[in-house]
Amino acid sequence: MALVWTDSLKVGNDVMDADHQAMLTLLARFPGTDDAAFTALFGELVEHLTGHFAREDQLMRTHDFFAYPHHHGEHEAVLADLRALLAAALAGDTAGARAFIATQIEPWFLNHRDTMDWVTAQFLRGDTCCGCSMI
Repeated sequence: MALVWTDSLKVGNDVMDADHQAMLTLLARFPGTDDAAFTALFGELVEHLTGHFAREDQLMRTHDFFAYPHHHGEHEAVLADLRALLAAALAGDTAGARAFIATQIEPWFLNHRDTMDWVTAQFLRGDTCCGCSMI
């Protein structure tokens, strides 16, 4: 994992930005971990993302975000995948979780941040997208 937090990753919502920064800080701890430490850290990641996504979902519901069902659906799908990987890791098979951390989480995060989170943050700020009002 080479991605580190910089201001260029901000979406402009303090809650979302703090959660993204905390996630990247957590991900930086994975390299070099043995299976036991990896599994514990993967559990921390699942716990963090559960709270992270719950906070985003609450913001979207509170502000009646138009794309909440889609954004929330992605959160639920990712959590389901991560929980399955964690269950396997807790049973002694860390291969899937290690592969996810090594190859999938960074591109997933960047895509999710650049699309769903960016639009959500714009909406929460009352900004416009493509010249049209999203509110």
